[in-house]
Amino acid sequence: HLVIMQSTLGGEYKGYLGYFIKQYNVYLCLLCLIGSGISVFAIPFLYSNLSMLEIEEARILALMAWLCFVGTVNQAVVICVLNAKKEFFKPLLLSFFLYSSSICITVLFYDDLGIISVALGVLLGTASTLAWGIYLIRGDFEWQFLGNGFKSVITKYLRQLQFAMVAMLTFTVY
Repeated sequence: HLVIMQSTLGGEYKGYLGYFIKQYNVYLCLLCLIGSGISVFAIPFLYSNLSMLEIEEARILALMAWLCFVGTVNQAVVICVLNAKKEFFKPLLLSFFLYSSSICITVLFYDDLGIISVALGVLLGTASTLAWGIYLIRGDFEWQFLGNGFKSVITKYLRQLQFAMVAMLTFTVY
């Protein structure tokens, strides 16, 4: 999608990309709030045999998973932006950084935090990778409003995020 828009829009691409990022993040955060809210309330009903401590741990893990969901979708867009620019090595480095951060944090903190260290490792790895990715593409978009002309294009793309939400709800139940 971004490759097509880049070649179609030319000089307006930076503004489109900034508008696209803002719009899908509003939608994405809304999905995250709904999904994490459902998760927090559903966990005690789904796992009624767990102790309160285990239920709270499951809730923490679910919230961390939803935050990772937001970060991972944003990271995928960063990688798409880099691929649209025909920069293929940087996305590989981003993936390496994500997994190495996750592994290191899990190894360092597993004895103290248990299974939460895995989620914490993924969350911090995702956050740091996303921050680095945004730094890499910082000159590729502008935060400006482009009007209603692009809303239909972006809305078409955003409709697909609901399928990602269903996948995350399934993951939360797992």
